[in-house]
Amino acid sequence: MPSPSFKASSPTPDTFAAMGVVSDSGFLGWGNWVSGAKPTIGDIHTGALNSTHYLVGKPVAVMPSMGTANYVMAGGTVPTATHSSGATATGQLISASMRADFGAGTAIANVNTVFGTTAVNIASHLVTFQSGTATFGSAPGTTTTPSGVTVSGFFTGNQAYRAGLLYSITPGSTLGVVTGAVALQRGN
Repeated sequence: MPSPSFKASSPTPDTFAAMGVVSDSGFLGWGNWVSGAKPTIGDIHTGALNSTHYLVGKPVAVMPSMGTANYVMAGGTVPTATHSSGATATGQLISASMRADFGAGTAIANVNTVFGTTAVNIASHLVTFQSGTATFGSAPGTTTTPSGVTVSGFFTGNQAYRAGLLYSITPGSTLGVVTGAVALQRGN
């Protein structure tokens, strides 16, 4: 039985979408688990899964060891803001990009969102990955505006053609914590 094929209709953010065929090395899917609950373990209730953004795909087996690549947004989830009271709001994912330097094992990520008239952006956030590994994360001690930024994800596809990243921002506003997922692919 052949694998299903998914394709994002546009880079417009949605609740879930994917690019490629599930069995291909370049498959990348993303979504937002809007509501749910984690199971109770013994006497511990592990909590709700509200607004949990996720990525699915097969990390690239052989990473490029030199050169650079620019990535542009191919899709993503509608960003959510979760206030400490538990109230949530949805915003708009405006744009995202990343520039990877495979020789240095670093990348610079940018994500721009808006909630009503409040812009919540990640500007020039440094992420690192070890040589030969497809996963990346915020560099230790990275300071960006706004503070409280975390970015993580992985490369997928031949020569790391695509990348998926998850972001979390605490913008210091009444919004609370802003989260989302972005799908990127090599561009100009």
